[in-house]
Amino acid sequence: MNHCNGRIYCIEAFKKQVQKLRKNNSYKDIDQLLIQFLHDKSIDHFRTGTLLNKSHTHPYIKHDIGGRSGFRLYYLAVIIKECVYLAYIHPKTGSEGSSNTTDEARGEFYKQIVDAIKNVELYQLKFGTERIEFAPAISAR
Repeated sequence: MNHCNGRIYCIEAFKKQVQKLRKNNSYKDIDQLLIQFLHDKSIDHFRTGTLLNKSHTHPYIKHDIGGRSGFRLYYLAVIIKECVYLAYIHPKTGSEGSSNTTDEARGEFYKQIVDAIKNVELYQLKFGTERIEFAPAISAR
């Protein structure tokens, strides 16, 4: 299977949010859920979820991970290059929980991804057994 492991990137807002949520015991499973969802998956896996734009080549997706009390993940999948760009994640329940984001916030996440790709201001995700690490991306286009 052709997986995307070396081509999964995120913007600063995603990295900061994961680091913040790790500090809260209610969300201690965030790394495990992200690893389950992201690691060793083909680009077709990243076509699933709610399509937020009309693109089949660059779908912008909202996807729930971890069930009802899990997280909502927003990302852009670039099908032809088999790259995934993570924009934001938020818990659906708990002290930091929210059932959804606004249309304006989702539009802003998308804009931040596009700007970060253009300026190569991204982090590449590295998968450990327990945690995800964030390495500055040298090239992600």
